[in-house]
Amino acid sequence: MGLLEKLGIIEERYSQGERNGMSYNDDLMGAPEVEIPESIAENLIGDIYMKNGISELERSIYKVEKFIRTLPNEMPQLTKKATVLGILEASGITIDEVLDDGANRRRILISVKSELDDSKHIQISEAEAEIEQLKAEIEKKNSDIYNAKAEMAAADERIMKEVDMIEQLEIFIGREDER
Repeated sequence: MGLLEKLGIIEERYSQGERNGMSYNDDLMGAPEVEIPESIAENLIGDIYMKNGISELERSIYKVEKFIRTLPNEMPQLTKKATVLGILEASGITIDEVLDDGANRRRILISVKSELDDSKHIQISEAEAEIEQLKAEIEKKNSDIYNAKAEMAAADERIMKEVDMIEQLEIFIGREDER
């Protein structure tokens, strides 16, 4: 029990999971099936929330952030926490609501990240395999070019030797050089 609880300034509330001996981290174990947005846009997080039906912000963990930003930076942490908890209560928002919202958002974001990572790893592996295949094809084509050039050079040399020999024989038997 913290000092503010002892003084009666705040009252700690537990979610259903915490009352049953579970913590919010236990919720992460069963990652839900989530829908990953088609494209990775500037508004990635907003898109993920919208696609997974959690775009509502009025009773979300982000209310805590909004309230914190309104308070002076130099305010002591405990006072800031008590003030935010008081504002939440005055707004009719329970701690359980924002904690459950935060846990749900974390679960979804972690699940989307995992699915996105898996998808991108597959895409990367496929691209790398295709690159290796193309490298092999390029190597084969380079070998084909080298062999064709070698065959052409050998054929040219053999043909020119034969042409020279015929010319020499023609000259020998009396033909004038017609070159």
